[in-house]
This record gives sequence, structure tokens and C-alpha cells, in this order.
Amino acid sequence: MTYFRCTAPLVPGSTLVLEGAEAAHLLQARRMRPGERFALQDGAGTRCLAELVAADRHRARVLVLAPTPVPAPPLLRLSLLQAAVKEKAAEWIVQKSTELGVAAVTFFPAARATVPLRQLQAAAARERLARIAWEACKQCDRQFPPELRMLPTLDVALAAARGAAIRWVLAAGPASLAPAAALAPAEGGATPAEGATATLLVGPEGGLTAEELAAARAAGFLAVTLGPNTLRAETAALAGCALLLCAGPVPPAG
Repeated sequence: MTYFRCTAPLVPGSTLVLEGAEAAHLLQARRMRPGERFALQDGAGTRCLAELVAADRHRARVLVLAPTPVPAPPLLRLSLLQAAVKEKAAEWIVQKSTELGVAAVTFFPAARATVPLRQLQAAAARERLARIAWEACKQCDRQFPPELRMLPTLDVALAAARGAAIRWVLAAGPASLAPAAALAPAEGGATPAEGATATLLVGPEGGLTAEELAAARAAGFLAVTLGPNTLRAETAALAGCALLLCAGPVPPAG
């Protein structure tokens, strides 16, 4: 179920007023009428069933009913380290990784990046990315969006991933492992377990340089290939995230 957001704490039996974008979405996009019910979530992540009591063009008065459960996040906490890409690609990555359940999305500069990181760091761009993440959250029934970060260098990004149990860097070539092999302990990989953390490193269009890839390997990243086809950065990022999130956790044998 999609939900609507409010800033006031939700207290069953109380009434509150929705205004602005949420009221417009409720009344104009969804065309709800008094007596209809919907899910409402406050800033702390508490979610309740609510009923529309009265409305005009710009305001909706709602009655807060009983609490409703919030879907649990994925058992594998996955962080995406993504080299800077054009704004449209970055927006796509944020939207779809939010839907998949990625816990954090971090952009960093790379040698072959076609745009400087400062384009994504601009206030308007960051505000739009945050809005897209929240819209995706509401669409897929997720409680909170992923953390969105900008880091100044690849080295800083690699250092931030130091504690991850699983670390993949997407790289083409015969030295890279297929995803199934990368998750097999016998191949030096790691099978996701409940509560595990993972980091996926994805380069820009054109991929990471040999030096950047060497730095990632030195930081404990396992080189993984998604096959012989040349993928756009946003396609590679989402394919890698989906593979990791769908691979685990795996219950212990016996």
C-alpha cells in the first residue's frame, strides 16, 4: 500500500491537517473523498490507517485510526558506491535502488566520469534526488529512503566501505568472477547472512581505470563481471544491487 507523509506525530484518535504537496497528492492525484481510508506515516516512521474527514482544494483534515505494520527492510544492508554520472542517470539510480531496498547511495568522482561531482552536489540537484527517493519510498511502501551522500574521492569512498562483509567492484575481463562464484566461499567470496553488510562499487561510463580498480582490490573488493555486454553505468548498478539483495541471506545448513 502506498502511503502519505505528515510531520506531526501520529496519535490514534487524533485529527490533523495535511497541506501542500501531500494534500495535493491525496485530493487531486488520488481524488480521495471524505470517508475513504489510506496509510499515513509521520517523521519518526510510525504508520497508521487514517480516514479523510473533510477537504477543500488545498487542505485535508484526517482522523488517525489504528497503527499499521511497516514492512521490514532487507536483511542484507547494501550500500552502493557509484561514480558520478549525469543527473538523469543519477536520478534513475536513486529511484530504482530505493525500490530495491538499497540502504545507502554514495556518489564520488572518477577519472572517466563524464560530469564533475559538483553537478550532483548542487543544492537543486541534491534536493531533487532526495525528493525522488521519498517518492520511490512511498510507491514501494518502504519506511525510509536510502542515505544519500557525496564523497570527495574514491579513496574516501573505499575507506567508508571498510567494514562491509561483502565488497564487490564491477569490472569486465577474464580476471573477474561471475556473481555466483563471487558468492561461493570456496572462491573467496562470502554468502550473505542475516544482518550482513555489503558494498557495491560501480564506475562511470567507460568503467574504472586500472589504477582505480587496483585501489578497490587493495581495499578488499572482489572484481565481479555481469557478462560480456557493455552496460550503462545505471544498468550495471541496478543489476548488481539486485543480484546481491536477491542472493541473501541464506539460512545455515542443517
